[in-house]
Amino acid sequence: EIISNVNHYLVVKPGKSTIENNNFEGVNLKKKKKEKKEKVEKVEEVEEVEEDIQQEMINYFSRSKQNKWLSAFNKANPFEYEGYTYPTVEHAFHSQKISEDSDVKEEYHEIFTDKNLTPSEAKKLGGKTNFKKNNYKLRDDWNEKRVEIMRECTKAYYLANPEMLEKLIDTGDAQLI
Repeated sequence: EIISNVNHYLVVKPGKSTIENNNFEGVNLKKKKKEKKEKVEKVEEVEEVEEDIQQEMINYFSRSKQNKWLSAFNKANPFEYEGYTYPTVEHAFHSQKISEDSDVKEEYHEIFTDKNLTPSEAKKLGGKTNFKKNNYKLRDDWNEKRVEIMRECTKAYYLANPEMLEKLIDTGDAQLI
């Protein structure tokens, strides 16, 4: 009786005691082994897919020679975004960081429209150090909007540069990193 109070799977009846735990009797062991095997197979499938993806990756950065055209630093035809014309996606992106209610907003945007300003300089001008130095105010929604803004700038760039858009389409399903 003491055991049945501790272990609710043990049913004690006068003259006969039985165990009601199916796992203890091994009834569901085959099912659990099968589930575990299926889980392992799924993991192997995922690993296989990940390996395929790695074979279809295109790495790019601003100093790469072969894929530089994919970088936000790439200069092609200037493009318009939010009423200003920018030489690169990097310029357009960093110009959007300033608060809408800033007194120097227009002046700040104009800095990034200069075709002689390098993408590296644009990135630096849009950085925390420059904001602090010039008392610029970062827009309140920057962290929430920055990915959307980058998408929009990139889209505007490719629409203004059909030859680059064609190259992008030619990458197919490759993962761009």
